[in-house]
Amino acid sequence: MQNSHNATPSSSPPSPTTANGGGGVPACASCRHQRKKCTGKCILAPFFPAEKTQEFQAVHKVFGVSNVTKLVKDLSREDGKKAVDSLIWEANCRLNDPVLGPLGEFQRVCEELKYYKSQYQVANNNNLRQVPVTQGAVFLYKTSTNFLLLNSTIWIPSSSSSMDRVNFRTQVLTRHLNNHHNPATNLLHPAPCLNYFPPELQEPPSDFDTKSLRRLLDRGSVDEIDYVFGLMIRSDLFCRRERGGKVFVSPDFDESMEKQREMTMRRIGYLREEGVFDGWLTRKGPEAELSGFARANSCGVFDHSLGIKLGVHFFLWGGAIQFMGTKRHHDKWLKPTETYEVKGCFAMSELGHGSNVRGIETVTRYDVSSSEFIINTPCESAQKYWIGGAANHATHAVVFSQLEINGVNQGVHAFIAQIRDENGKICQNVRIADCGHKIGLNGVDNGRIWFDNLRIPRENLLNSVADVSPDGRYLSAIKDPLQRFAAFMAPLTSGRVTIAASSMNTTKKGLATAVRYSLSRRAFSMKPNEPEVLLLNYPSHQRRLLPLIAKTYALSFASEYLKTIYVKRTPESIKTVHVVSSALKATLTWHSMRTLQECREACGGQGLKTENHVGQLKSEYDVQLTFEGDNNVLMQQVSKALFVEFLAAKKKGKPVKGLGLEHLNKPAPVIPSNLTSSILRTTQFQTDIFSLRERDLLHRFVTEVTQRQAQGESKEHVFTVTYQIAEDLGRAFSDRLVLQTFLDVEATVPAGSLKNVLGLMRSMYTTIVMEEDVSFLRYGYLSTDNAAVVRKEVMKLCSELRPHALPLVSSFGIPDALLGPIGFDWIGANSWSSLLSSTPHSRPFYNYHPDTNHHLKYILFIPSFTSSMDRVNFRTKVLTGHLKNHHNPTEDLLRTAQCVMYSPPELSEPPSDFNMKSLRKLLDRESMDEIDYVFNLMIRSDLFCPRERGGKVFISPDYNRSMEHQREMTMRRIDYLREQGAFDGWLTRRGSYAELSGFTRANTLGVFDHSLGIKIGVQFFLWGGAIQYMGTKRHHDKWLKPTETYEIKGCFAMTELGHGSNVRGIETITRYDASTQEFIITTPCESAQKYWIGAAVNHATHAVVFSQLEINDVNQGVHAFIAQIRDANGSICPNVRIADCGHKIGLNGVDNGRIWFDNLRIPRENLLNSVADVSPDGQYMSAIKDPDQRFAAFLAPLLSGRVTIAAASMNITKLGLAIAIRYSMSRRAFSIQPNEPEVLLLDYPSHQRRLLPLVAKTYALSFAAEYLKNIYVKRTSKSIKTVHVVSSALKATLTWHGIRTLQECREACGGQGLKTENHVGHLKSEFDVHLTLEGDNNVLMQQISKALLKEILVAKRRNKPVKGLGLEHLNKPAPIIPFRLTSSTLRTAQFQTDIFCLRERDLLHRFETEVSQRESQGESREHIFTVTYQMAEDLGRAFSDRLVLQTFLDVEATVPAGSLKNVLALMRSMYTTIVMEEDVSFLRYGYLSIDNAAVVRKEVMQLCSELRPHALALVTSFGIPDALLGPIAFNWIDANAWSSVEDNNMMFPFFTNML
Repeated sequence: MQNSHNATPSSSPPSPTTANGGGGVPACASCRHQRKKCTGKCILAPFFPAEKTQEFQAVHKVFGVSNVTKLVKDLSREDGKKAVDSLIWEANCRLNDPVLGPLGEFQRVCEELKYYKSQYQVANNNNLRQVPVTQGAVFLYKTSTNFLLLNSTIWIPSSSSSMDRVNFRTQVLTRHLNNHHNPATNLLHPAPCLNYFPPELQEPPSDFDTKSLRRLLDRGSVDEIDYVFGLMIRSDLFCRRERGGKVFVSPDFDESMEKQREMTMRRIGYLREEGVFDGWLTRKGPEAELSGFARANSCGVFDHSLGIKLGVHFFLWGGAIQFMGTKRHHDKWLKPTETYEVKGCFAMSELGHGSNVRGIETVTRYDVSSSEFIINTPCESAQKYWIGGAANHATHAVVFSQLEINGVNQGVHAFIAQIRDENGKICQNVRIADCGHKIGLNGVDNGRIWFDNLRIPRENLLNSVADVSPDGRYLSAIKDPLQRFAAFMAPLTSGRVTIAASSMNTTKKGLATAVRYSLSRRAFSMKPNEPEVLLLNYPSHQRRLLPLIAKTYALSFASEYLKTIYVKRTPESIKTVHVVSSALKATLTWHSMRTLQECREACGGQGLKTENHVGQLKSEYDVQLTFEGDNNVLMQQVSKALFVEFLAAKKKGKPVKGLGLEHLNKPAPVIPSNLTSSILRTTQFQTDIFSLRERDLLHRFVTEVTQRQAQGESKEHVFTVTYQIAEDLGRAFSDRLVLQTFLDVEATVPAGSLKNVLGLMRSMYTTIVMEEDVSFLRYGYLSTDNAAVVRKEVMKLCSELRPHALPLVSSFGIPDALLGPIGFDWIGANSWSSLLSSTPHSRPFYNYHPDTNHHLKYILFIPSFTSSMDRVNFRTKVLTGHLKNHHNPTEDLLRTAQCVMYSPPELSEPPSDFNMKSLRKLLDRESMDEIDYVFNLMIRSDLFCPRERGGKVFISPDYNRSMEHQREMTMRRIDYLREQGAFDGWLTRRGSYAELSGFTRANTLGVFDHSLGIKIGVQFFLWGGAIQYMGTKRHHDKWLKPTETYEIKGCFAMTELGHGSNVRGIETITRYDASTQEFIITTPCESAQKYWIGAAVNHATHAVVFSQLEINDVNQGVHAFIAQIRDANGSICPNVRIADCGHKIGLNGVDNGRIWFDNLRIPRENLLNSVADVSPDGQYMSAIKDPDQRFAAFLAPLLSGRVTIAAASMNITKLGLAIAIRYSMSRRAFSIQPNEPEVLLLDYPSHQRRLLPLVAKTYALSFAAEYLKNIYVKRTSKSIKTVHVVSSALKATLTWHGIRTLQECREACGGQGLKTENHVGHLKSEFDVHLTLEGDNNVLMQQISKALLKEILVAKRRNKPVKGLGLEHLNKPAPIIPFRLTSSTLRTAQFQTDIFCLRERDLLHRFETEVSQRESQGESREHIFTVTYQMAEDLGRAFSDRLVLQTFLDVEATVPAGSLKNVLALMRSMYTTIVMEEDVSFLRYGYLSIDNAAVVRKEVMQLCSELRPHALALVTSFGIPDALLGPIAFNWIDANAWSSVEDNNMMFPFFTNML
């Protein structure tokens, strides 16, 4: 304790007052706190009088009273006061921000100063009178209808008066303005440019204590978390870099896999030295375990690889020793593990068996003569796979293996095996190879391990459940093998616990970044000349993010509950821990992936930059969906546990007890027939409806299972076919559990503002679950009317939560430094000045010195080879040296049950009964030959990275390369294709065939690498297309041929930092100088910089620049100009500045850049003048006088972007599906019955339901994409509106389908889907940009609905039938849907057309009615469209789905009767039924009754079983060559065999590039 500062401390309990002169003088704050007598000698009394109790407590907590006393005792009274004031300020800073402290306050002040500078600039630009500066420095700035007062204070080191503060501010602003003098050429003065305003300065102050809310989230771990955050932020090892005046820490994802791994280990070394890991394994008790969870998960907030690497070492390796071993293991291994003398890994999963641990094939037998176990890998499928830490760093492994004693298999057991010696060399009889580059977590060295009869001591068996005596007797108190296996695995739930906890940290990080960005980023104006609107002030954006915040709080409370019951587990509670961890692992990881995707899209293009985190987090986190169990399978396991619990209680005639199922013993709750807002917010109703849903689904599940068993079906088979209701039940259990944990937390909070906010979030959580989970409508827990009330309530809750958005994400407790730069001053972070200040650190150098003793470096630098034979000899020498250390031992190998073998689907699947070439011709039409020509060009060139896997050659980009290398390879491939004539005539030939040929070839190239397709699209369709369709003959003659031959390399400079989708709002300015007949292009401010410009950074010589055109001080709107940005030598032109956009989550082969123009002069002829022109004397000329019509005509030709995106999305989707389907036809998992063969993945009904509907939908959407291409190339002035609407609808529909399909394919491929060489996982990152490129999908759907509304209103006004956009069906009577649907009805084209048309017409009528009613009430049309967005999006989807169905029917009509037509009909029926099942609008608006919805769901499964025999033929008909598929599509066992390691280029990727 601190010593008293009094000279004569009292020996008796002190009085809170002194008795000087007998009077009751109040004691000073210091003495009162210490309960000491305050005397005249009290040193601190002058500085801490009684009224400064809070100030003293803050100083005492941070510095300690004795230190303060020592500091001031020798100072004068005046200096002492200054010192104490400084201490008070610093103490409060540290208490408010434990991580950054005063630095955080300094950064806040910098932001505030920047804010005032921005306000001054706004006022100046608007020619507003500056208000006389008074205390508080009030300024005015103009909005649409009024003036706003902006009041705040700014910290000044020392000021004795308000006038000092005024002078200080005035001096700062004056200096700032003086440093930005006008250049010689007068700049235009348009509307003020965008400025960053910190949310803290414009959002309302929080009415609840954010620290108290954070304590509810992190409970007792707040200090632990902040301690780790602080350690990371202050170390240069964590890649500190400045952006926009703030320091951020973030991994550099543009480093190689090897560099990322080494940096992970260096960071671990630093944390170890700082004592972060002290006691993680050697201390006992719940608090020690919770501390370990908190610290590891906090490390994962910086980099998920770091968290995973720690989790493997401490929770998997260390946890196995702790909980599966006994004292002899604890004494020997735990302390060295804690200090990293031993580096452990966890060798459970195998190539052939991931989730199915009981089926692993590694075999261990006991040698009595030597008292040793012998571990053996009997075949390639038994290699240990995905072993974190194995490839580079681990010295030991916990090896899971079948234990065979005297010829009897005793089941799976765990052993400790040394795999590297103290010098880092791989041990004898052990072989290790790398798993290769992954879509994320490349800082974790996942490896593969083979054991060649490795001998280990008998004591290395982890023997908490079973042991082997020295004489070879098997000993276990648990005789039943199943119970023994369950007891053996019981302690290993920590994996799911840590996954659940880390998922919430990842989610919070993404949400905090996205919400902060939406509080400072603006887009579009409600009305002309009004300010643009903050993203989070749009109801659609609120609906996108605010429910996710509430759900994150609810799931975080559940995560804390899970950690608590885990660390307090007992043998009796272990079942509960298992069930709860399974349910929450699935629920929390699903929520996290969905949230990260929404955050990425909500951040637009900025979400793609890895430094902004939100996009990269998806790739880093994806593994959690299948790691520690596939989420869908986990939900089925939860339902089985509930089933067993319920039947056991029923059998015993006792109440149900445990797992929170006690509510089943009460009468079923009754739901009110008419819900209201007040009812929806009551805890009673929320508990009742969640409990009702769970109990009803449990009864349905029990009933169906028992009925099927009564009919003779085995329980195992029953569980495979009832998976849908099982998954529904698992979700119901999880949701009810989460609600209960929320209520438990809420009950601990006293009445007040915090409790009110918690009540809002709880209500948001329950209503959003009810709105989004279709089971509430499917099973009748909500009527359609009540569902409408729920939907309305969600929006109401969004508006009520909106003022709390900033404090809610601030309460997550994540320091600013760990968020993305876009969470703060995103303009400053992207400014030119920021670029100059951060250039030395943009690619920080870490003095990288890998361990010189590391064994078998897979990446070797070789100066030069004179011949390919030299390369062969070198490779042979290296591998021979390695293999000599791994000779086959003399002991005979064990013979076990037959190992997993690869069987080609072509040999096991039935032959196709339709002509696959004919089906492919329906997909690709006349483009088949073009496609195959391009495929062959790529396959035969070494530039496309050919490599052998499993006896086949594949081509694929090497994503384990730097961004610069990927860009250079893209350009080299383009040069090769140009030399081969692949681009001949793309721009110089005329006609629809020439355009189709260009689309086809570009999209085909994108199948190999999406960067290649995008780069070519920029050159030909954007730059070249702009010249073709926005220019005239003078431009065509000059620019098209050089563009086609790549003498000129073009880019398309439309989007800006401050304006992406809102093209009319761009801020670049161009004026005309009649004296020189030149245009002058200017970037007037940082937000006007051209942003995301493909090809700008490295290669483009010219740009089409979109800019506001000002003639004689009159703004004529946006026009396009040709500007040269590089000379013939590649040097950047004068008056042009170019910078890199940086590393992205995908498409790093495209050199996206930023461009500034400093009064760049270009010839008058460089205006693209198809719509308007400027005469030599400066007269503006256009046949279209209306600016709106002129702008529409100007942009009309630029639809090719959406057309190419739609087509490209289908190619990528086909690629992912072909790989996933082929893999599922050769990969097996689990057996239905004991001793039966394992089942092919695609023979599981759940796997069929996962993939086969996506195949059918891909065919349907591919037909629609071909239709779109055809109407585009045949467009006329009359049809351009149709092209615009259809391209908007299909761009959104096809890209949504693409990203959803790729995610399903990734998960369906399990861990193999994470390897970049297998494509499916990495395709998601490459493709993600399309969801927001060329328009956010949700916004596009709203635009479609506006277009449909306009069509119907025009027809009504003219009293004519509706015509165009396929709406002619509105002129007919509304179709009638049968009361009872059957399978045969569902498959008729007439019914399918009727129900899709009924849905579209009804939603259009509803939309028209709501808009007209709101207009009659005086609301503006602009406001109406912002609040009716949900119905608008429903209508947009209905239009798109009906359009797709019609294109399918048109294609089908061209096919004669026969087997092909039958398969097409099956896929059409699958398409329509899956749309009806998955789109909740069919139930929400009553197009399907509950009974008919059940028939539809059953029909989907029936169609899956009928399509199953055609699966291989259907994906083969996609026409993608084998070489472009991933190795897992073929012999995935041989592709991962040791022999493949000896030969493949993964170990030596440089060979590919040198050949």
